[in-house]
Amino acid sequence: MGRAPKVIGATLGCSAFAIACIAGLASYNPSTLVLQRALAALFLCYIVGYILGSIGELIVAQHMVEYAKKHPIPDVKPLAPEPILEVELAEDQSGAGVPLISPDGKQVAQVTQPAQTLQTNRKAA
Repeated sequence: MGRAPKVIGATLGCSAFAIACIAGLASYNPSTLVLQRALAALFLCYIVGYILGSIGELIVAQHMVEYAKKHPIPDVKPLAPEPILEVELAEDQSGAGVPLISPDGKQVAQVTQPAQTLQTNRKAA
């Protein structure tokens, strides 16, 4: 058994104790009688709550087992690691790094920029 039956029992018992105290004091009963009845309500409702919590926990556990049987988790194979591609960088006329080898392994043509775009790049920098 887990923690749920104890929590449900304690919650139900404390609620019964509070209700019995409020109802007893509202009806102007003597305090000793109110506390005796409130304690009796606490113990009885704790036992009832513990039993209800245990039944609920068993029902949930059975449903989880049924669900696991109906919906099994498939075996998943790990993916193969991807190859790492090393790329050398060369500098073009503007000083920017340009790969010499493309991702598909082919040679990249040298990058040239017209003089007009070089001046624009220098002004932007």
